[in-house]
Amino acid sequence: MAGRRLVPHDPTGEAWEGFEGVRELLPDVLLVPLVGHTRGHTGVAVRTGDGWLLHAGDAYFHHGRPATPPHIPVGLAGFERRMQTIAELRLANLARLREVADRVTVVNAHDAAHLRRFAPAHAS
Repeated sequence: MAGRRLVPHDPTGEAWEGFEGVRELLPDVLLVPLVGHTRGHTGVAVRTGDGWLLHAGDAYFHHGRPATPPHIPVGLAGFERRMQTIAELRLANLARLREVADRVTVVNAHDAAHLRRFAPAHAS
């Protein structure tokens, strides 16, 4: 990985959509702390022409998590719990993601249903 370097960011920043410690990385690109899945887990919010898109990474594993009411297959819910590092923070971030889902487009890392929402109409 020649030429790449890690840049640590302090866990401080501004409030954004109910999240604390948010840092502006670039104009219209924010780092959003989503601790709970892992200790340093961070989402990335990008302002688009249609509003904000928040990539929540592994903050949840199924598109039904930020829905109202939330839903997820039982086995996947168990896997989420098994993979978490700090349950209270993971659950608090899930609640915040659910709260913002009506005004921010939230996607995660592994859900094909989310991917299909953004695929061109001609894609299979």
